[in-house]
Amino acid sequence: MLLPADSERRASLSTHLESSRVIERPSDAPDLSSVFGWEGKRVGLLFNASSGRSVARGMAERLAILLDSLGAKVPAIRTHQSDFREQMRIISEEAPDVVVAIGGDGTANAGATLASELDVPVLIVPAGTMNLLARDLDIPIDFSELIDRVVRCVERRVDMGEVNGRPFLHSSVVGAVPELARVRESMREAASVGQWLHRATRYLRIALADHEYSVDLDSERGHASRVCQSVIVTCNELADAGFLEYRRERLDAGRLGVYVAAHRGPLARARALLSLMRGKLRHDREVASASCERLSVDTRRRSMLVSNDGEVLRLRTPLEYGIKRKALRALVPVGGQVPVEASGDS
Repeated sequence: MLLPADSERRASLSTHLESSRVIERPSDAPDLSSVFGWEGKRVGLLFNASSGRSVARGMAERLAILLDSLGAKVPAIRTHQSDFREQMRIISEEAPDVVVAIGGDGTANAGATLASELDVPVLIVPAGTMNLLARDLDIPIDFSELIDRVVRCVERRVDMGEVNGRPFLHSSVVGAVPELARVRESMREAASVGQWLHRATRYLRIALADHEYSVDLDSERGHASRVCQSVIVTCNELADAGFLEYRRERLDAGRLGVYVAAHRGPLARARALLSLMRGKLRHDREVASASCERLSVDTRRRSMLVSNDGEVLRLRTPLEYGIKRKALRALVPVGGQVPVEASGDS
């Protein structure tokens, strides 16, 4: 990626990584547009029966009954629809007016990607472990509360990130995290106690080891080279949030948040994890942070494991990151509390 030619105006990414502890934040309110009416809408129902809380199918059945009572056209939930890929194929072919994605962050990613391609709204119903985008949108995690509110939703335009053309809604992580996620998934699929113990031992070895990567970072702001443990790229910058919230300042600012962690040793990595859990990652002294509109990450390897919203992918390097402004039409359940900005008809 070429850097600006004008040296006086050029701000190197390296300098920005060191000096961006204090970042000016936009203060304007989220853009909530119009009330969404369910009457006559064709619904594409996507659910992951194997998501974190393993209750997505029952939630889908209850939600289908409610939406049907609101006048929406909801297809019957068939036995074969436990197959996630089959659901995606059917929804794509039926071209619904709205996609409802029930599950964790991976299901939210799949549903949002499909809705964006079809240019229709998506309702994310959290049924996973982290539920990151749902929390950012203030969608109730408690299903009973969501059911009470879903009778009236507002549509909100939010950004989508992408790396090598693969979308992410909250974050994309390069480093040890994807390795750990892949082993953790294999532990869930272990056929015996012995197999599980073997994989659990491997998980601990990866977690305790130092994983150093030499990375070259290029953006419209300049260039930086780092030796680090991991690179976290978020779709808009992280906020100073509460414990285990991982919230972002804005969902529509059109900026990538970049966090380069250089922690070495188990204690340092434990401190990094604590900073992340406390929502204070950008204040960690061993985390260099920046923001940009596009980013190229080259690790001098042919390919790298990348975790996009929890889904582990192997992608060729360099990793090319970008952000698509307001590409996603997200529905936010509000029940009887309709914001003034959202008082128009759909």
